Amino acid sequence: MDNILYKETTVRRGHTYRYYFSPPASQQQQPTLLFLHGFPSTAYEWRRQIAFFQPLGYGIVAPDLLGAGGTAKPLDPKEFRLNALADDVLDILAGEGITKVVSVSHDWGSVLAARLSMLYPDICDGFVWMGLGFMDPPTEPFDLATAMVAARAAVGYDAYAYWEFFTRPDAYEAIEKNVDAFLQLLYPERPEEWKTWIVTRGKTAELVDGDIRLGKPSYLSEEEYEALRQNIVSNGIRSSLNWYHAQLQNVHLEDNINIPEERKNVVSPSLVFLALRDIVSVRTITEAFMAKRGTQVEYVEVDAGHWLQVERPDEVNAAMRRWLDASLSTPARSERGRPPPHLPGAVPDPRPNSPSFDAISASGPRTKCRASSSTCSTYYHPRSFDVWRKQTKGPPGFTARHAIGVVNLARLTGEDTLLPVALLTCCGLNEAIVRGCKREDEDCTREQLSLDDIGLCFRANPGGGQADRGRGRDVPARFRLLVEEDRPTVRDEHGGGVLGPHRGRVPAQGAMADLPRRVRVLCSDRGRPGLLLGFEKFRGDVRQQLCKECWAMVQDRDLAERRETWNRLLDSELLGITVDGWGRC
Repeated sequence: MDNILYKETTVRRGHTYRYYFSPPASQQQQPTLLFLHGFPSTAYEWRRQIAFFQPLGYGIVAPDLLGAGGTAKPLDPKEFRLNALADDVLDILAGEGITKVVSVSHDWGSVLAARLSMLYPDICDGFVWMGLGFMDPPTEPFDLATAMVAARAAVGYDAYAYWEFFTRPDAYEAIEKNVDAFLQLLYPERPEEWKTWIVTRGKTAELVDGDIRLGKPSYLSEEEYEALRQNIVSNGIRSSLNWYHAQLQNVHLEDNINIPEERKNVVSPSLVFLALRDIVSVRTITEAFMAKRGTQVEYVEVDAGHWLQVERPDEVNAAMRRWLDASLSTPARSERGRPPPHLPGAVPDPRPNSPSFDAISASGPRTKCRASSSTCSTYYHPRSFDVWRKQTKGPPGFTARHAIGVVNLARLTGEDTLLPVALLTCCGLNEAIVRGCKREDEDCTREQLSLDDIGLCFRANPGGGQADRGRGRDVPARFRLLVEEDRPTVRDEHGGGVLGPHRGRVPAQGAMADLPRRVRVLCSDRGRPGLLLGFEKFRGDVRQQLCKECWAMVQDRDLAERRETWNRLLDSELLGITVDGWGRC
């Protein structure tokens, strides 16, 4: 891998990423491969695939993922939220103007690829899975002891046993002290060594703490082994271990719960490598999930351990090339699941973004941008509440102030479908509704609402002059489902309380105390208007205090009330505008 092709970028949440980038050869029209590595490696893990595909004209993007190599190394496991990591990857792609990739992933990289497939299914034209396939995101709290019991029942041994050492508070010190013992365990000459040292409880700690060395593997040259060793010596491994700590601390749980069921299907073709001697990533588990969730799945068996792409690179590369040629050459495939066309004048991005709206607003005649604004309207501003609520994210880089540009875009093009949600978001802007926001153009001109639209927003805004007026005013009303105003608790007997039986649990009275502050925070959630916020935003405070039946009732009632609110956004007491077909499915 040519060091001159490594680049750095800072993603929206402030972390610096180092990544290897080589654009596709324009004359060959090959796709761009997004390589996502696992633990404890870096983009260097993919050196043998990059050396094969880059000369063939394929584009290459291979980041050092968070905690690894030359990328930022936060110590807080919360920074390793899979949703945030997926956004980081999209920021890297957007910075290079890449809108479509084929994901190639291994180990924890496959967990991240799965998150990309659920949050942004239109980004990847295909998936190549190694070490792990797609797995359903757990929607119950993760408990290591319980996971080991389940693994033993499924495969006959404690497949999670090594997690006990990896999540030990001082594990990084032991690893950095005895780097060779650790590396020779993770990259064994004989994959079967893992039966003794990885999936037997206490043995991983025994080997690393005792500096027991199994010997260097023959599939790594001295240069490659030393590169892996120097990565740990120079960069440490403490941050990388947070991929495990984040799972152990249930950092992803709330995000997992919020993923709609239909998003858990992998809509693009998949090539799944089955390493026949991998002790941890067992083929039966992978095949079961891919059979349930996959589309156009092809399997390739490789007589190798966990690091099949390093142990058997020729086999892996040849199978990948054959599959890429076959799967991506079908015209119907290239059109299926395509995201909205790019808006004119915008930096290429997988989704319409704030500069896109800026460019359109300044682009002149309505006929020039009507088609693009219509596409954006149906994608992010549909008439139907059920379609809108399935959008897990707003446009990248969006803040509430960008809604000003959306309103002006709607007025310019006559696309009224953009108006309700955009105007509602503007209602919560306070003084920014008058000051406007800067366009992301060369002149940094300011985008402002017309006086008529400012008037609409003030009319829809409830009075009182509070700092948070107009923000999430229906959210407290929905909390009355949990706590009656004149009764702080719910009676224990069946049917005796507002929500039925709770087996002695006190409902979310405590969650009410901090409600005003959290409503203000949630209403700044990437421009998603607070009036339509759902109860899922408060799951961490509420769900654990309610029985399953009552939580289902809360969700159903909350969804019905939000749908009703959506349908009456146009009423005179709110926005007082007309949009044909509003609220239709």
